[in-house]
Parts: sequence; structure tokens; C-alpha cells
Amino acid sequence: MDDEDLAKKQSSPLDALEAEKLDSLSGDELRQRIKILKREIERAEADLKTKEASMTAAESVFKT
Repeated sequence: MDDEDLAKKQSSPLDALEAEKLDSLSGDELRQRIKILKREIERAEADLKTKEASMTAAESVFKT
């Protein structure tokens, strides 16, 4: 295994997503991709809110 192969295995799914070529996708495929990515953003934002609320609750316990 060379360095390039190792780097590819260590890259995150987000890196792979960013590296994808979009020029071969049709308009419908691009719209579907955008729809999926928007849902994923909503999911990530909801999880972030939950984590932030948990952190705030934990911090309030230790402040008193």
C-alpha cells in the first residue's frame, strides 16, 4: 500500500463528497443530490442542537 492509497482510506466521507465530479450528473440527479444534502444538513443541525443543549445542562450543574 503506497501513501496515496493510505491517504484515500483515511479521508472522510465528507472529503469524498467534496471531491466528486458533478459535471456528469443530469439536472434531475443534481436536484436529488441537493434534496438529500439539505435533509442531511437538517439532521446534523438537529443533532448539534441536542448536543449543545446537553452541554449547557452539564455546565449548569457544575456552575452551582
